Amino acid sequence: MWNTNNTSPDLEKGNVDIAILPVGAIEQHDSHLPLGTDWMEADAIGKGIARDIDAYLLPSLPFSNSEAHADFCGTVSLKHETLALVIEDLVTCLFTQGFKKVVIVNTHGGNTILKIVVRKLNTSRTDGKVILITPGTPPINDLHEIFPDLDNDLHGGDYETSLMLAIDESIVGKERHDHVPPGKSAEYFDYLPMSSISKTGVWGRSSLASREKGEKALPIVIKRYIEYIHDTFSQIENVKHQG
Repeated sequence: MWNTNNTSPDLEKGNVDIAILPVGAIEQHDSHLPLGTDWMEADAIGKGIARDIDAYLLPSLPFSNSEAHADFCGTVSLKHETLALVIEDLVTCLFTQGFKKVVIVNTHGGNTILKIVVRKLNTSRTDGKVILITPGTPPINDLHEIFPDLDNDLHGGDYETSLMLAIDESIVGKERHDHVPPGKSAEYFDYLPMSSISKTGVWGRSSLASREKGEKALPIVIKRYIEYIHDTFSQIENVKHQG
């Protein structure tokens, strides 16, 4: 794995052509998880991927679009347009430096603008390709074996709490709230602020979380993401050659 502890000559000698850009968020996750939950998850997953595929790991971007959580103290957010420009500048810089493949590892579901940015970069640039990994893409069916109610576990619930227990148990609180709003699914984040969906800011069942679940889930997530990265870039290359 390569990171910002390395020097520029290190990267040149290593002929590194793939970069990993983790993107998290700073936002509320109820009273039991820290504001930096998404950021720390992005960092842990990004490190696992970069380590196993020998990529250049960039520092995880902590700030993104968290408008849905703006009513909760400590949440900070970038406008969609600002986030788009930041990602576009970073990826363009990597392409210019000679990196042919860039992977954005996004752990925050609210960063919907990233898909548009990725499409724009791939249609406007010929010197590299960027792909996006974001919650639900790719789907990881294995996780349903660990978290049977994963489809109703959208924020600060069993999955995220378990993951954070595996990452750093010392910063996870003991008090847990369970709340699954009846008759609502993920698109309600587009319609309502989180504070009107859940008073505590949780959407899921954090009481079911355990460190053991997180320790099982994290390597699965990393493995499936790596498979997706290899498969996607391979498919892109095949299409280019056929064209």
